[in-house]
Amino acid sequence: MNRGMIWLCFGICLMALVCATESNGNNKISMENIIVALEEGKFHGWPANNGVWAWDDGQEILVGFSYGRFVEQKGHNIEGRSEDAEGILSRLARSTDGGRTWMVEDPTNYVGDGIEPAPSPGN
Repeated sequence: MNRGMIWLCFGICLMALVCATESNGNNKISMENIIVALEEGKFHGWPANNGVWAWDDGQEILVGFSYGRFVEQKGHNIEGRSEDAEGILSRLARSTDGGRTWMVEDPTNYVGDGIEPAPSPGN
């Protein structure tokens, strides 16, 4: 496994760090790394730039992330720019079981779909 793929897997695992506190009075914290998205030749990362939301005491979690072609290069290991048709895209990953399993989503008319945003009704 090359250095770039190791960093990519590391970043993806960090996206899905699941923490649970045991209720035995010791306040022990256990952690488990879960891979949210992994695809050969693709970059998945930067959840901090895209947001994380949780509902129902953390049972439903939605994470935004950047997605694109993986390239071993100096700097970021993703090819293109967000303005390019085949460049950096935005995706969502959703868990409904507290982060144990994940589904990657590409909602219609989501960021980067090339559709002009509608003006706000307040404008």
